[in-house]
Amino acid sequence: DRMSDAELAYLQKYGELMSHHLDQTVLDHLPTAWQRLDEDNMIDRPRRDVYHFWYVRETIETDDGTENEKGTTILAKYDNLEKYFTAGKVELLM
Repeated sequence: DRMSDAELAYLQKYGELMSHHLDQTVLDHLPTAWQRLDEDNMIDRPRRDVYHFWYVRETIETDDGTENEKGTTILAKYDNLEKYFTAGKVELLM
């Protein structure tokens, strides 16, 4: 919903490769009860209280009144840009 088709395809392929890698290097050597990777705390989420790089897809004005033009990359906290991220106006880079 919030990602482009290319981003979703990349993440799906990355997930498959990572799963295969972990199976062969680690999980196959652990007791069966420890081989699952489906607990909620194992899923990466962006830290909301630290700064991230963002690509601006549409011109936005942040809470401090700064206008950020389409096509620029900015550094801001997740909490400050969440509404623009949800609306598809910015893209989380890292």
